[in-house]
Order: sequence, then C-alpha cells, then structure tokens
Amino acid sequence: MLLLGLFNTVNAFAQKIEDMTITISPSLQEQGEVAYSEKPLTWDRFKGKPDNSCSYIAMTYSGIKMRYTYATRNGVTKAEIQLCPYMEEGLSWYKAEGHDDYTFAHEQKHFDITALVTQEFAAELKKKSFNVSNFSSELKQMHQEYLHRLAQRQAKYDEETEHGVNAERQRKWSKELSEELQRAGIGA
Repeated sequence: MLLLGLFNTVNAFAQKIEDMTITISPSLQEQGEVAYSEKPLTWDRFKGKPDNSCSYIAMTYSGIKMRYTYATRNGVTKAEIQLCPYMEEGLSWYKAEGHDDYTFAHEQKHFDITALVTQEFAAELKKKSFNVSNFSSELKQMHQEYLHRLAQRQAKYDEETEHGVNAERQRKWSKELSEELQRAGIGA
C-alpha cells in the first residue's frame, strides 16, 4: 500500500502541466503602484523624494510582478500565470526644476520598456513546457531572468540616450520603442 502511494506521488510530480493560461493584467497592482496601461504616465504618479545628489531630473522605478497557481483535477494539471508591468510611485521621482515634457517622454519610455519585456516574458512562457515537479522553480528562475533582462535594457536605453540628454539618440529610441509597442499590440 505504501509503495502504491509513493508511485502515485512520483507520478503526479512527473506529470506535465497540460493547460496553461498566461495573462498580463493590472489586477496585481497594489496601492502605491501604477500598472502599465495604454494611457501615459503623469508627473503626479512620481511621488518619491528626489535624489538631489545625482544629476538626473527624474527616475522611474518599474518592474514585473508575477502570480501563479496550478491544480490537478481528474488527472489534468492546469496553471494560471499573471504578469503585471508596474511602476513604484514611492520610489519614482522628479525634481521641480528642469522637469518638462521632453524629460517626461524619456521616463514614459522606461515604462514602455517594462511593458515590452513583460510581453517577451509572456511569449516565452507560452512556448515553455513544465512538469509539476519543476513548475515553481523554473517559473521563479524565468521571472528573475526577465527582471535581469529588464534592468539590462533600461541601462542600455539610458546609456545610449545619455539619460535623454542626447536628443538624436532619444528620438531614435523613441521611434523604435513606439514601433515595437505597436507590433506587440500594446499601443502608445
């Protein structure tokens, strides 16, 4: 009897997740966070204390939240994964002097990058096959990987545009990001 129970437990962990739903949803947004939407940000969402020790006019802190569940019923394992690109209001800030529409457009593109990387994460998840035994660990590992990709892309954007100071490179990035958003069906 014990051997049969052990076999069933091992068999359940080797079972593939057969039905997986992946959504990008603002439902994971918590107080103090702004979920990405097609509407642009506004300066009033930047509620953090400005860092006067740095030369930047503004800073956008954004990330990708994730929640997942899975269950096996009648021998079929189903999973739901929710992703939410968001901005942290209390960490995002701007300085009263020097902030303008140009600076705001640069900060909006940071948030657009967050939405795009979230879309890439969702697309990769749709291609992936999971077993019950590795679902949580692989999903958490992928989440960390995409947070790292997000940080790299944000850094590259700031480096190449010189934090928005290089107007020509800023125009190029803005155009490319707008086209990428449109291809992804995000809008903006």
